[in-house]
Amino acid sequence: ARPPAVQGRGDGGLTLLELIGIRSPEPLRAVAACLLVTASLFLGPIVQHLLEVRDGYALLVSYPSVNEDSWIFLRDKVLAPVTEEIVFRACLVRLWDSAAFSKRFIIFAGPFCFALAHTHHFMEHIRRKENRKVAALQVAFQVFYTSLFGMYATFLLLQTGSTPAVIAAHSFCNWQGFPDLGVLADPEQPPHRRCALVAS
Repeated sequence: ARPPAVQGRGDGGLTLLELIGIRSPEPLRAVAACLLVTASLFLGPIVQHLLEVRDGYALLVSYPSVNEDSWIFLRDKVLAPVTEEIVFRACLVRLWDSAAFSKRFIIFAGPFCFALAHTHHFMEHIRRKENRKVAALQVAFQVFYTSLFGMYATFLLLQTGSTPAVIAAHSFCNWQGFPDLGVLADPEQPPHRRCALVAS
C-alpha cells in the first residue's frame, strides 16, 4: 500500500507539500522512526565513539573547529541532505511513484541517479593533485555506497511518506561518516573494545 502522503484525498488531489512529502501524517513519529532505524545500522561506530568518550579520547559531541571550514561542515551536514533529498527523493521518487513504476524499480534504479551525482568529487581529487587511479577508485567506492544509501533512503520515503524524516536520516549518516574499520585491525586497541565493536 502507498504511504498516506501519496494517497489521494477525498477531492482526488494532493497539495504540492503533500506530494513531495513535506507535509505528512505524524511527521515527528516518522522522523523518530527513521533516526532510530538508521542509528541501529551505525551501532558499531556509536559504540566505538562512546568507548572513546569514556576513555577520554573524544568529546561526546564535537563541533567544527576553528581550523575546519564551517561552510564545508554546513554543506555536508545540512545543505547536502536537504537539497539531495528534495531533488532525488521528494521529486524523482514521487514522479516515478505517481507514474505507477514498481516499488522494486524505484528502490533499485532511482539511487543510481543519486550516486552518479557524486562523481564530481573526482575533479576535487584531481585539483588536489592526487593520483588519478586512486581518485577513480575512491569515487567508484563512493558511488557504490551512495547507491546503497540511496536505496535505503528511497525505502524510508516510500514507507513513511515523509521527506523531513529522510533528510534527518541523511544528515545523521553524514555526521557519522563511513565506519572506521581500521580500528578492528589496530593491535593497540584493547581486546574488550574490539570485541564490543564486533558484537555491536
